[in-house]
Amino acid sequence: MSDRLSQLQDQVNKLASLFCDATGILQQRAKPSKFENFAESLNRGYEDDDKDKPVDEKSIEDVKIEYAKSITSAAKRIDELIDSLPNEDESNEQLQAQQLRELEIENAIAARQLEYVTKCAENLLQQIQQKISYVAQSQLNFHQEPKDP
Repeated sequence: MSDRLSQLQDQVNKLASLFCDATGILQQRAKPSKFENFAESLNRGYEDDDKDKPVDEKSIEDVKIEYAKSITSAAKRIDELIDSLPNEDESNEQLQAQQLRELEIENAIAARQLEYVTKCAENLLQQIQQKISYVAQSQLNFHQEPKDP
């Protein structure tokens, strides 16, 4: 999933870059506009600037179409990536089911280990009881033996 998220982030970054570039191209190709009393205060005529720049309408239209196609393509790719992400409800249920299966397996392993340790402890307890019984019997036998004068 992280791979899809990385791809999605890359596409969003690409789309943002395309929007920035397209805005820059539009600003570069845009004709200056007049503001009231602005041209007079600078003693500058905007009409003269328009005459100096040769305008190739075909290339401007090609750039617009190219950016529109690129932006549309990036947006479609983003939609595809979003659709490919797992549904939150399904993923939660699947994740919970998977975690439950893992916990059941861990529980079974722990139960087997507990049984083994319990049997070992019972065997050890039995051995200790036998040794204590042997020691007690030995002491009784030692005290009951007749003493030779």
